[in-house]
Amino acid sequence: MGTLLGAETVPVRRLAILWAGIGGWVMGSAFYLCFVRHEVGLLLLGLPPALLSAAAVARATRDRESVPQAIVGLSVLASLLCPLATLSPLIVVAAIDGDPFVGVGVVIGGGVVGAFFGAPLGIGFGVIFSWVWRAIDGARSYGYASLGVARMRFGLAFIGLAFLLGAVDVVFPTLWPIVHEPPFASPRTNVLAWLALGTFTFGVAVSASALAWHLRRVRWARRVRAGAVPGWALVPLESVPDAESLPRLFTTGASDRVLVRRTAGAAGPFRSSESVEPVART
Repeated sequence: MGTLLGAETVPVRRLAILWAGIGGWVMGSAFYLCFVRHEVGLLLLGLPPALLSAAAVARATRDRESVPQAIVGLSVLASLLCPLATLSPLIVVAAIDGDPFVGVGVVIGGGVVGAFFGAPLGIGFGVIFSWVWRAIDGARSYGYASLGVARMRFGLAFIGLAFLLGAVDVVFPTLWPIVHEPPFASPRTNVLAWLALGTFTFGVAVSASALAWHLRRVRWARRVRAGAVPGWALVPLESVPDAESLPRLFTTGASDRVLVRRTAGAAGPFRSSESVEPVART
């Protein structure tokens, strides 16, 4: 029953790195797809932003001091390096062909592109990654429901990102006249729209799994209240000393009961036949 009981610990750093990797790929791909909507191959260009974003968040969250500021700063650096990482195959080819001028030109061009686009995009990426980290980190205050809340926020953040992509798909052509493809003109060729839909679907799936887990916990708690789960029971709050210091079993609702674990002990004249361990308020 440990899974349905929940967990007080949340792998905040791992979830933040995972979100940055997937989110970095989505946003990096979306940047290129803003200019050419029908090229599926541009999704591969989202891999450098994905790897660099995950590395930036991993480094920024190594120490818990000034994490949001560190995420923004390192995300800017990662975005500046993205053009060079994307153009690195051309640099290698130029080096193999023995044409140093082409390699130097690619490096300079990548630096210019990185300076022009990378800094503002890096700030945007960093703000989003920082907000996601704060949301996941804030889930740690929900007792045994912390992990479920973190998973729910993880998924909801992707749903929000999907709506952001949808807004970009609609608004960007009016801000950048060079893009002649009308938004959502052809769902089969508008890869940006499909990317937004895929991001939304992934976010809904993650959030739905977290909600399903929560509902299973509710049913389990009802079975405990009915006495149908061996080894577990709900007792009045006032019958347990220092019950207010126990973590919560759920995120909401007034606490009038305490979930206890009952373990059978060895029988004897000086031994208790049962031990009762308070676990959580509910």
